[in-house]
Amino acid sequence: MSLWNELPRKDGYLESLKEYTDSVNDTIFKQRLVLAFQEFKFNQDKFKKIKSKNNLLYETSWFSVYFIPDRNPSTEYGFHFNQIDKFGIVNTFIDDDYDDDYKKYINYYRSDINFEKTNHLNDINIERLIVPIPFVRDKS
Repeated sequence: MSLWNELPRKDGYLESLKEYTDSVNDTIFKQRLVLAFQEFKFNQDKFKKIKSKNNLLYETSWFSVYFIPDRNPSTEYGFHFNQIDKFGIVNTFIDDDYDDDYKKYINYYRSDINFEKTNHLNDINIERLIVPIPFVRDKS
């Protein structure tokens, strides 16, 4: 059953729908990258860096992490999600131009199997969507 009696046919609706579905897919993919990166960083001290020809650093049943050498002044890790066969890159950069402190930047990208292409994720800003729920006391 459709919410509309008739499908919208004006120009721009299909493009808007495609942009929105792409944003939803990018948001879900970014959440996967964030969770995988957090698990990788949490377990980083528990494993030794694997020196292999494909630069594999860490592997679980749902993702693998590869080191991407010498591309930027930042550090890049390639992620392969085994079940969905998708690839992404997490790029970390520490700006130490500050006097007493530093600022850390983390960027997330879609990529190809060789981690050569980077497509910036057009994710939905979740913080913008969350509406605070007022606290209601239980009167019992």
